[in-house]
Amino acid sequence: MALSSWQLTIKTDVVLTNKSPIVILCMQAQEYKKQEGVSGFDQRYIPIELDLQAIVITSGKKGAQSEYHQHQGGSLRYIMSGKYEITYRENGEEKSETLQADDWIYIPHMTSYKSIVLEDVKVAHLYCVTQCKDA
Repeated sequence: MALSSWQLTIKTDVVLTNKSPIVILCMQAQEYKKQEGVSGFDQRYIPIELDLQAIVITSGKKGAQSEYHQHQGGSLRYIMSGKYEITYRENGEEKSETLQADDWIYIPHMTSYKSIVLEDVKVAHLYCVTQCKDA
């Protein structure tokens, strides 16, 4: 894991959330660059370096779940509402994160994970669907 050349974006091969220490440090380091934008709007910067091809909005009902699977490209998920748990395998260990509104998670390419919806959820996914990085 290393900061990119302009020191605000993290290029990583491990799972990260908005609560990860490296992300917190990166966000603090770039606080001075926060854009004011148009009156009444606020922007939240997610400092993960991505090559993306698609934005997908997914809704899930409480109890919905997926089996372990993986994607050819990394994916970033922003939880718009509700709550769900993602369990993933990293460095031979099984780990879990419970995520709710305004949390996000980055899952690197070829990382096996599964999820279960704890409360009806709506998630914005940013991930590669064509010409993705091969394992």
